[in-house]
Amino acid sequence: MKFLRFILPAIMLIACSSDSVFKEFKKYDNLEWSLNEPAVFTYKSTSDSAVRNVFFAFRYAQGFAFSKMLVLVTQTSPDGNKTQIPIAFAIKKADGSYIGDASGDIWDIESPIIKQLKMKKGDYTYSISYILPIQKLPLVMEVGLIIK
Repeated sequence: MKFLRFILPAIMLIACSSDSVFKEFKKYDNLEWSLNEPAVFTYKSTSDSAVRNVFFAFRYAQGFAFSKMLVLVTQTSPDGNKTQIPIAFAIKKADGSYIGDASGDIWDIESPIIKQLKMKKGDYTYSISYILPIQKLPLVMEVGLIIK
């Protein structure tokens, strides 16, 4: 009986923890994101009537030097149309403290790319690169795409 008291809440927590239909990350083992290496993700939409929200995910380490992050997302739809979407989001507050969900010295931020996107059936490709005046962006752990 004690087992059920612990297992049932755990199952409910896992079941309710995410409404994502796609979640993929590119990991940077050397903690550097190169300007010449955009993160590329492909999502296969299986419905002609799906409405989704698309998010950029960013994991960085304590010590990240920039207070704002600028990225360019290029979406290629199943019919080949390309849409470029610039995104700007804060990394630090005015007092210099970091923004995001923290776990020790690791920080996570999700930023919306497109809300209520009416998707067609087929492959959507997202290419994400940063827009900062630096060739290699240090202390970047992961860049990701989440579709809910």
